[in-house]
Amino acid sequence: MILSGGAPDRGLFVPADDLPEITVGELERLVPLDYRERALRILERLLHPSDVHPSLLRQTAQTAYSTGQLWAQDKNTGRTQKLFINY
Repeated sequence: MILSGGAPDRGLFVPADDLPEITVGELERLVPLDYRERALRILERLLHPSDVHPSLLRQTAQTAYSTGQLWAQDKNTGRTQKLFINY
């Protein structure tokens, strides 16, 4: 999933099993994290370490949001969007 960059039909990958439960405390610990770190923490819950080694998962998640493109994260919603800059 994470290594291929997307589903073959260009849709979203959805876990075959139920999503893991996340407690309120776990959600609260995600709030102060930046988007990359938050994505990593969520992916760690969805992917078994034998499927994707933790160090590879971290590297891949960091690279996915550090491609040299400029992204902005809305402080209120946590949503990110790509910024286009004309030079």
